Amino acid sequence: MEAQKIELEINHGMDSFIRDSKISTYITEFLDKFKDKFPHTLVHLHLFEEVQSSTNDIKPRALGKAKNRKLRIDIGFERFRKGASLTTPSPEQFFSQLNFVMNKEVENYKNNINKINPVLRARLKRMGIDLSTEKNADANDLKGSLATANYTLNFDLRINELTDEDLYQLGSSIIVQANKGKIYTRPEVIREMAEKLEDI
Repeated sequence: MEAQKIELEINHGMDSFIRDSKISTYITEFLDKFKDKFPHTLVHLHLFEEVQSSTNDIKPRALGKAKNRKLRIDIGFERFRKGASLTTPSPEQFFSQLNFVMNKEVENYKNNINKINPVLRARLKRMGIDLSTEKNADANDLKGSLATANYTLNFDLRINELTDEDLYQLGSSIIVQANKGKIYTRPEVIREMAEKLEDI
């Protein structure tokens, strides 16, 4: 299996105090300790700054969610207006907050892995495609379709581990067959199948 990976995005690609070398130089090294904490999952981490006029504006942070077969984690760092200037967290404050939130995300992932990133077999069963019995017509149709395409699919992978080809083969059977007469492009089949499998 491919090594665990954390994709990093900073402030929507715009300037930010997070890009200051006192912080940015150490972010990759800091994140290395979290790479193995989200098994079977590609994590997209977005660090951004939020400008608040007062502490009353702060809303509870939403935990990471699965989207496009990635666990997307958004972490905002508040800056407050003081006259014409903005407060800026120190590097120590930044990394302390980042460490706290990432540990919460690891805990959330461990507690909810079967919801955030379910095993394909279990996810299909929730969709009515029960591969554990020969009596399920939808499961038999899926197996037959994959056999006709001479395609072997590992149903014990988690959905974030599926390749685009896996999604295409699944979607050709599940989505295209259910919408006969509708023309699909390959990217549409892949996208719709990925969305259908996401369980959040």
